[in-house]
Amino acid sequence: MTRRLCLFLGTIAALITIGGAFIAIMAGLPARYSIATIYCEEDSLLIVRLTTRSGDRLIEDCAAQGSAEWRQGLFSRSSTLSAAGELTDSSVRHLWILLKDCHGGRYIQHPTVSITDTHWSMSNVHVGREIASIEFWGVDDEGHRSLQDLTETMVEFGAWLPQSEEDLPARRLLGEISLIFKEGFPYIF
Repeated sequence: MTRRLCLFLGTIAALITIGGAFIAIMAGLPARYSIATIYCEEDSLLIVRLTTRSGDRLIEDCAAQGSAEWRQGLFSRSSTLSAAGELTDSSVRHLWILLKDCHGGRYIQHPTVSITDTHWSMSNVHVGREIASIEFWGVDDEGHRSLQDLTETMVEFGAWLPQSEEDLPARRLLGEISLIFKEGFPYIF
């Protein structure tokens, strides 16, 4: 009986060790994102380029976004992306990029989008864990000031907390890039 008990406990210990090793391996695998869909409000916004900090182009030409021809690039979580495009609606005065997580919280990207004539760009879109989409918001002067005040408060306190929809100013969703998050095994998409 004692020998059977020792054999049983040895088997359980071996399974726990194997299970622990498997979890450690899974935790070490990089998580990846892929682009699921791209939406741009017609006659308002074009997303011409979306790249990773290392230069990998995820979106090269937004004109092809209506078809399945744009590249579904993989990029790792905690990536910093750069985006650029054109504002084709002259009534849009300010463009902000926010990240929406899978719980509905939104993270304001700072500093704000740079706009020159009809071209816009931003080089610090920080995609982290559980981000479901990148949103492009058009806001008026009052909404712009409100977002700036909120951002200054976050910078002052060093806390970038998710904002609920009710806490944010009125805006117009001009575009959105929906993402697919995959933990571990990045080659299975």
